[in-house]
Amino acid sequence: MPRYGVYLIPSAAHPLFRLGSDFLGYNIWTESHATPLLAHTLGEETIRAWIGNAKTFSFHITIADCLEYRAEDVDEIRSRIQWIAQRTAPFTLTDGRFYDEFHAGHALTLTYKSTDDALQRLHRLVVTLVSVLHTSSPYFGHLLKQLEAPLQQNLIRYGAPWVLEQFWPHWSLATSVPGQEAWERLRAETVRVTGLFQTPETQSFTVDSIQLVELKEDGFYKIVGSYPFAGE
Repeated sequence: MPRYGVYLIPSAAHPLFRLGSDFLGYNIWTESHATPLLAHTLGEETIRAWIGNAKTFSFHITIADCLEYRAEDVDEIRSRIQWIAQRTAPFTLTDGRFYDEFHAGHALTLTYKSTDDALQRLHRLVVTLVSVLHTSSPYFGHLLKQLEAPLQQNLIRYGAPWVLEQFWPHWSLATSVPGQEAWERLRAETVRVTGLFQTPETQSFTVDSIQLVELKEDGFYKIVGSYPFAGE
């Protein structure tokens, strides 16, 4: 079955996206691969191992997790995302920072503030209108019996446990860092080499579209639809 997710991805030309995709070594807009940015300072084998499967998905915030759907439902999925986008106004994410409390020591992630909860509202709309159409959850299904009842209910209905009130928006740069010492080194090198959060373009940015992504045969994701916001 086809596997789709709904992501928030800055435009290909945006400095934050260029930084993130260069860091990971995969550009989802062009579906092109490159050597990860920190290979020359940390070693290519090391940085690839630390990045882990974050490269598979490229640089993004997950609005709705990647799930399996029936092929006959794809047109309906596109229609529902378009409906949401037409009724969503552009909004700004601010105060970019490292999300140190999110799996600290193992994952290097970023987060931003959505002061009027626009991001949370967008997430809720997509999950309740799109994710409910899923047929299976390839990344979380095996966790069902390990979860508490509320998270089980989320997994069964929406395909992922950590949604709605458990939604923690983040951008992943690395998901397999081997420990606190390595994590601190990676964090410091990221700032030194990229200047992350030292410029207005990486401290805040305007969100004006969402993207539908699909798993490719090579195991990486590609963008199959971009939906500009048209609300007021």
